Amino acid sequence: MPTSVHHRNALSNGSRLHVRHVDARTEEGRRLADLIHDLTEERGGPKAVTIVQQQAIRRYAQLAVECESLEADRAAGKPIDAEGYGQLADRMDRQSRRMGPVKSSRALSAREIAAARRKP
Repeated sequence: MPTSVHHRNALSNGSRLHVRHVDARTEEGRRLADLIHDLTEERGGPKAVTIVQQQAIRRYAQLAVECESLEADRAAGKPIDAEGYGQLADRMDRQSRRMGPVKSSRALSAREIAAARRKP
């Protein structure tokens, strides 16, 4: 018999982003949630991805946020650990393969549709 969503862990049923309660309203927390959502949707949505893919998507998103943070530091003129940054980028590549192929393309915005119609 399937477990009711009321008896599942908050992370498992999708009502929380982390195992422990974390205030994810930080810039990084919101970015992480956005990436997880977008990467999952690219692969057909929550019902289409496997548990392994879900985990790979979470890992990839976390690595992406870390890289973006380092990139922001570098753009601000701060020194970064280039070797560590390269390792993160390599790990992202590995995780991207574990996430599986993109199944659904991003829906175009109304502005993009209008622009495409205006092109000769």
